[in-house]
Amino acid sequence: MQLEGKYYFLSYKLDSALYFFEKAKVYATTLNNKFFVARANSAIASITLIKGKPKEAIEIFKDCIKVFEAEKNNEVLGATLVNLSNAYNFSGDRMSALSTAIESLTINNKTTNKDYIATSYYLIGSLYGISSQFSEALKYHKGYTDTQKELGNLSNVCTGYIAIANDYFQLQKIDSSIFIYGEAMKIAKEIKNENLANKISNNLIQIRSNQDKTDNTITELLRLNKYYLSNGMDNERGLILCKLALAYSSVSLDYFKKNGLDFAKREEMCIAYLEEASTIANNSKNYPLSEEVIRYYSLVYENQQNYVKAYESYKKYIIWRDSATSENRQIALDRITQKFYYTKIEDSLKLIQTNTDGALQKQFFLNKEQEQSILLQNKELLLNKQMLLSSNQELALLGKDKELQHLAYLKTQADLQTEQLLKSDKETQLTLVQKEKYLETAKVNNLSKENELNILKRKQILGYSIGILAMLLFGGLYFFDRSKNKQIQLKAALAKEKAEQQTKEAEFQKSVSEISLSALRSQMNPHFIFNCLNSIKLFTAQNDSESASNYLTKFSKLIRMALENSRSNTINLQDEIKALELYIQLEAMRFKGKLQYKINVDKNVATDFIEIPPMLLQPYVENAIWHGLMPKEDGGNIEIDIKNNETNDALIIAIKDDGVGRKKAAEIGNEKIKDHKSIGTKVTGERLALINKLFKTEASVHTEDVIKNNIVEGTIVTVIIPFSK
Repeated sequence: MQLEGKYYFLSYKLDSALYFFEKAKVYATTLNNKFFVARANSAIASITLIKGKPKEAIEIFKDCIKVFEAEKNNEVLGATLVNLSNAYNFSGDRMSALSTAIESLTINNKTTNKDYIATSYYLIGSLYGISSQFSEALKYHKGYTDTQKELGNLSNVCTGYIAIANDYFQLQKIDSSIFIYGEAMKIAKEIKNENLANKISNNLIQIRSNQDKTDNTITELLRLNKYYLSNGMDNERGLILCKLALAYSSVSLDYFKKNGLDFAKREEMCIAYLEEASTIANNSKNYPLSEEVIRYYSLVYENQQNYVKAYESYKKYIIWRDSATSENRQIALDRITQKFYYTKIEDSLKLIQTNTDGALQKQFFLNKEQEQSILLQNKELLLNKQMLLSSNQELALLGKDKELQHLAYLKTQADLQTEQLLKSDKETQLTLVQKEKYLETAKVNNLSKENELNILKRKQILGYSIGILAMLLFGGLYFFDRSKNKQIQLKAALAKEKAEQQTKEAEFQKSVSEISLSALRSQMNPHFIFNCLNSIKLFTAQNDSESASNYLTKFSKLIRMALENSRSNTINLQDEIKALELYIQLEAMRFKGKLQYKINVDKNVATDFIEIPPMLLQPYVENAIWHGLMPKEDGGNIEIDIKNNETNDALIIAIKDDGVGRKKAAEIGNEKIKDHKSIGTKVTGERLALINKLFKTEASVHTEDVIKNNIVEGTIVTVIIPFSK
């Protein structure tokens, strides 16, 4: 039954495989054979994982591992640890996945099974690569490749070379990467494996594009696109379409002329490629490809210097990357694991044919377990796990910091483009002023001509008869009336243009205020993120891995909320309170019991209806923590009261602390707070001033000491926001 289940499993007929494994489990249970029950459960867990239920699979694998450890069967234990690592990775728990994979390598090294050892090496290298730790990934990918060389498996050696070349490329060691790709290509051609050859060619495209070999890059991309299309390989083709869009976005005008393409429609061509790739990703539910499509949108727009769209796409990419599940990447990793899990299927079939009696089969497995049993070195594994957690956290922070820096760069370029548009609008308005001056000049010239006409009329009166005088008077009146009507029309046109100019000036001033407000808000986010990153740095140094993991989880949620809230000038009060409470929790975790807080919201306050500027309250809470409570050895309390005023026409937010007070905080030269530059309250004050000017409101902030019996017992900051009428 086990063998039938394995056959259907390797044929990817999961329901049939599950049926036979369940039967094998029932039979082993009747024999009270815990080992074979665990083997059946392990296979069931593998199917459960492939069907997209990693958490259920994790629990089953854990139970199986306990049995295999008790039986001291290292070969089966190592294989199950690999599967457990896959399940952790599929669930999004990368740290547990990596530590479990390292444990599997330790166990498999105690066996003589090179296939198992190679699989552990490759799995660890892949997990390090996913975490962008390419130096570590390189070390384990080399171990995988060396082991496959010992086994004489050229196809897997080629796969190992590809992984090593990619690690070198990510480490900016381009020459080494190209050399290893060349070695891989020799093997792919030797074994006539077209899929591996195309994969190598695809990876080399990125290196060629970096070396300005654009013509060759596009030619190779078009060839691969045609190949993948003809073979129905949609997911591979999706990534090629993304790279084609990027290549065409950076190619020169000469290339378009040489190939008979319309350079003016270049952007439409690039976007069409990306849209087709997005359709492929959506149809196949390939989340990693969807993530890449969004990233390539940003790269294409950036190449074409459309920084506004580049900024929006990159911001969307960061949010998507943090929230999406890399399902296809995990499935590929899982299939690699299953490939080795039943490597010895043919040998097992031959063994069962010669040993049909159940007792002989059991004795065979027990003898093999006794030969391979070695005690686990728990202390060494624990040390590896702690070092792994620390390095993962540091690299994750570095990666996040680089992404935020690039996002800030795109935001700056987008603001510069907006400024250029405003400058162009201003030049148009200057043209209107010049037109007004021209009308004034025309008016003066018209008056001058009118005076000349009057002088001419006087001369004619003296020289001609009454009849001729009457004719001249009639003619003069006609021309005068015509000139007067023309002057009235000119005045009306001038008044209309002045009114339009005043309207545009008002709109221009409003746009300037909104842009200034957006700029101040964009200052708040980097300032806030910088303070949080400093908190994480100090916290990680304390080497409390469990708390650090919890801290990072809360921090990522707070970053996501900050990015989402930055899209609008205002957010509802409920979202602001959530973000504020998450920030206070982070600071409370950092100072370990020295900070207590309480947020009181009056029942009459409609938190889901009231709109306020994002990140309005956080700077004042931060100021209270750092300058009010930090100087006190035992910390203190912060209490936030949110209510309407007595006439229900304004929102009152009071932030109260029992710290040392403003005067004492200014006098203290504590090194812990001396370098903490609290620019948040200053920027918030400027934001409030702009909001008051823009929306004709009278929002205000008042700060005072809390005094009891002539003793300062803290500070209270009161923010008053009138409701719009």
